[in-house]
Amino acid sequence: EVFGEEALRRVSEMQPLHLANLAWSFAKVQTADEFDTRRVGCRNEPLFAAIAQATAKSTAYMSPQNLSSLLGAFASCSVDKGGDLLADAAYRNLKLTEGRIETRHAAGMLWSLAALSVKHQPLAEHLVLTVSDRGIDGLASDGPAH
Repeated sequence: EVFGEEALRRVSEMQPLHLANLAWSFAKVQTADEFDTRRVGCRNEPLFAAIAQATAKSTAYMSPQNLSSLLGAFASCSVDKGGDLLADAAYRNLKLTEGRIETRHAAGMLWSLAALSVKHQPLAEHLVLTVSDRGIDGLASDGPAH
């Protein structure tokens, strides 16, 4: 919790890559309770809300990989609030970069949108077309993670 509070104070100073890494680190944290029930992902809604706001302001500087990581972190931590801002940011970014996105990042964003129940039709359509146009080759080249 202390780490989250300190990170929250510094979100406005962070570059896009750092925002993505911060959110991803919270998504990968594993905790266990007194019954040794393991849980992946640390929900810190105020921090994630601040990350979503900062991302919305720095869309032009985000890579598709950063945006995929951010959406994935929100989905892994089941943080719905801010998902729509990230989806908007991802769509704006794809328009700015003329749709240059790797298949694995497009697939990851699709999973995240579904997991978050974010309904962003323009982004979803673009991502589905990206994955279907490139076929399994883009996913298979990444190995067994996909």
